[in-house]
Amino acid sequence: MAVRKTLDADEKLRIFEMLREFDSPTVSNAIESFDVREKTQGIISPSVKEILGYGRSFIGYAFTGKILARDPAPKDFVTDFEAYYSSIEKVQGPVISVIEDLDEEPIGSFWGEVNAHIHRSLGAVAVVTNGGVRDIEEVKPLGFGFYASCKMVSHANIRLVDFDCPVNIFGTEIYPGDIIFCDQYGALTIPEETLYYLIEACRRIAAAELPVIQNCKAIILNGKKAKAKDLVLWRKQMEQLRFQLKEEIKSLI
Repeated sequence: MAVRKTLDADEKLRIFEMLREFDSPTVSNAIESFDVREKTQGIISPSVKEILGYGRSFIGYAFTGKILARDPAPKDFVTDFEAYYSSIEKVQGPVISVIEDLDEEPIGSFWGEVNAHIHRSLGAVAVVTNGGVRDIEEVKPLGFGFYASCKMVSHANIRLVDFDCPVNIFGTEIYPGDIIFCDQYGALTIPEETLYYLIEACRRIAAAELPVIQNCKAIILNGKKAKAKDLVLWRKQMEQLRFQLKEEIKSLI
């Protein structure tokens, strides 16, 4: 198994679907095993919260944009929505819309019933934004994921001012085509070079915790109290399994 194996579009989609059996903490822990980025990189701020998640995860390719809403648009300003929609249409695979709200404080929402339907019809499955969302009840039947900083009342002077460009979501830089994973805990990016081995890494990173979890469960069920020396031993076993995984990945890279 070669970590850097080139994957075609269909193989990536199969991996995307399999990744949905894991939660974002497990995916994050597994990514750390590859040592391809610093541990705080790619983690989108907890200021972005799950507003609509439906008890499942979303994964897809970032399609990015920037919005403004506080001040009125210049008289000659026109958004080329045909170009914007056409660009999303060209993405091969599920899309996570990633929208940067450029206002100092969000005042107008780009996201409601209309844009959720438009983007869902183009293959988008969710939005991640430092701005706000609205029309929550109307969007629920659509199954479209809302990950945002707040709920909002108005669209104010909302306008799309750029798209298919780098964006910054509370300090995390996201580029078009980045792989985004989000669930009830929040959102993160997945380095594409980890994809080939990531499913196995998720399984093994979860299994590495079993020496601690299973032994503690047995203690709790028996109504006993754990001994410190046993807890230290079980933690060492967990860390050894994690180390073995990292060493194996290192040999593959």
